[in-house]
Parts: sequence; structure tokens; C-alpha cells
Amino acid sequence: MSAFVRPAAARIAALLCALLFAAALSPSARAQELSPEHVALARQYVDLTYKISTFEQSLIQAGIDVSDAILRVDPSLEEKSNKAIGDAIGYFATQKDEVLNQFARVYALHFSMEEFKEMNAFYSSPTGQKLSGLQSQISNNVVNLFRLYEDNMRKEMYARVRADLIAQGADL
Repeated sequence: MSAFVRPAAARIAALLCALLFAAALSPSARAQELSPEHVALARQYVDLTYKISTFEQSLIQAGIDVSDAILRVDPSLEEKSNKAIGDAIGYFATQKDEVLNQFARVYALHFSMEEFKEMNAFYSSPTGQKLSGLQSQISNNVVNLFRLYEDNMRKEMYARVRADLIAQGADL
């Protein structure tokens, strides 16, 4: 295992442990044992709602970021780093199933088996699949819209407060 992959693998393992620890501390985790059937329904939900491409896109973006960082240090390493990054992406790709299983366990702590049956039925429908496929794009659009609103609101709030203070005699 390369020197690059080892620390990254340790960080992912630590993150997964932290997520499980945080989930285990929740009241619902203490009150509820997760049956294999419950986790399987949660995993079905994860598979229906977390599009596989999201995981691969994350791996590719990480590879691009690592490549950029390495090539800033030494541009002559492009060919070697491309090979090493490809190997690292291949390594992390093997962890996808375990990551999605951990996601399922976290979801299973918050939803009952009956709720998963209802959600899975919806996300198995054409409308549910459409929502799942567009969720990331919609979320990005909503976040961008809210950032624009927030930026404008802050400017307007400053102008209103400033005008009010000036009207009260403040020297701004």
C-alpha cells in the first residue's frame, strides 16, 4: 500500500468509526437493536436514494484534487501520479459497499422497518426515482438561491439599520 493510500484509508476508517460512535450515542440507538432485516431495508433505501455516481464522483474529484496538489509541487510527476491516483481510486472504490452499509445503519437508527417499507415503495416508483436522480441538483440550486437571498438580505439589513441609526442622529 502506498504512503498516500495508508493515511487516507486511516482517515476514512476513523470517520466511519466516528459516525457510528455518534449514532450509537443517540437515544434511539440505545433503545433499539438493529435486526438484519431492518438494516437490509435501510440499505435498500440508501441504494434507492444515494445514486452510485455520487460515490464515484467523489472519488474522481478527490483524485483530481490530489493530482493538482502533486503537480503544483512537481509537474514532471504527471504520468507517475496518474498511475498512483488510478490505483488509489481503485482501492477506495472497493470500500463503496461498506460505506453504503454504514449509511444504512445510521438511517436504520432513525426510521422503523415500516417507515422504510413506505419510503422504499415511494423511491421505487417513477416519481421517487426522478426525485432521487434530481435531489443533488435541486439541493445545489436551493443552496445557491438561499446564498443569494442571504447575501442580499445582509446588505439590505445593513442599509436599513444604518439608515435608521443615521435618522436617530448617529454619525456613520
